[in-house]
Amino acid sequence: MLNITKIAGLCLCLCVAGCTSTKVNYTGEAPSRSICQSSSESLSALVLWETKWRPNQKDVQQRELAFQQGLQLFFTQSGCFSTYELKRVQASQNGQHFNLSELLKQASNIKPKLNRIIVVTVSELGPVVRLLSSAALIEGTTEVVFDIVATNVDTGTLIANFRLHWENGGSMLLKGVESLPQDVNTAMQVAMQGNPLKP
Repeated sequence: MLNITKIAGLCLCLCVAGCTSTKVNYTGEAPSRSICQSSSESLSALVLWETKWRPNQKDVQQRELAFQQGLQLFFTQSGCFSTYELKRVQASQNGQHFNLSELLKQASNIKPKLNRIIVVTVSELGPVVRLLSSAALIEGTTEVVFDIVATNVDTGTLIANFRLHWENGGSMLLKGVESLPQDVNTAMQVAMQGNPLKP
C-alpha cells in the first residue's frame, strides 16, 4: 500500500516543472462580445459582489478577501469602465441578496449618471490538489466559479446572465492561496470579454 504521507513529502520536495493549462466553461447567457465599454464609450458602473458558498466551505474570510482583492485588481487595471464603485452585498434575513428592479430605480436617480450594474456572485475559490490523478503523481489547480448578471441601466435590459468556471493548473504543480487575487483578476478578464465561441 502506498504511504500517502511519504507521497505528500516527496511532492513538496519536487520542483514545480509541470505544464499548466487553463479550462474555461460558460453556463447561461454569456454575450459574444465584451461587457466592458468600447473604445468610443465612457461608462460608469456599480459593481456589487456577493457570496454563495457551500455549507461546509472552509476559510471563508480569507477567500472573500482574496476575491475582493481580485475584483479590485481587475476593475482598477483593465479600464473596463471609466468610473466604477465596488460594493459588497450582504444577504437579508429572507436570503435575498439584491432586487434588480429596485436597483434600477435607485440607479436612475444617481448622479453622475450610472450606465451599468454588474452583480458578481462567487461560489468557489481556492486551490485544489488531486493525488494520483490521471497517472500523474500530483495535480494542482486553482478553481474560480462565479455568476455574472450585467444590466444596461440606460435601457433597463439584461446584457448578460451566466456562470463562469475557470481552472488553471496541471500535473506536478502545487498552487497556494497567494495567487488567488490574480487568479480572480484573470478569470474576470475572461468573463468580461464575452464568450468567443458563441456565434
